[in-house]
Amino acid sequence: MKMVIGLIGGIGSGNSSAASAFAKHGARAISGDLLGHEALRDADIKRQVIEHWGSRVLDRQGEIDRPSLGAIVFGNPQERKKLEAIVHPYIKWRLAEEIAAATRMNA
Repeated sequence: MKMVIGLIGGIGSGNSSAASAFAKHGARAISGDLLGHEALRDADIKRQVIEHWGSRVLDRQGEIDRPSLGAIVFGNPQERKKLEAIVHPYIKWRLAEEIAAATRMNA
């Protein structure tokens, strides 16, 4: 059975460096950050974000502007929890999907 290792930590804590080192040795790295970006492009999530925070979180192309959304949610724990409630189920689902795919590839 293959091992699954999760890396967590705050900004600048070395997660990306550690993941890169594992990848150099053949590990498959799955980025929760990239899945979070993907989540904000999902039509249903985008709709929920716009319903809650309005068009002020959109860029000129009508996509979610992460810096604008971040300015709202990272300064307010209640708003951050709301965003997490919207995006975390998607990220958890995609992480499970990616782990399953990696496991099948390495079986």
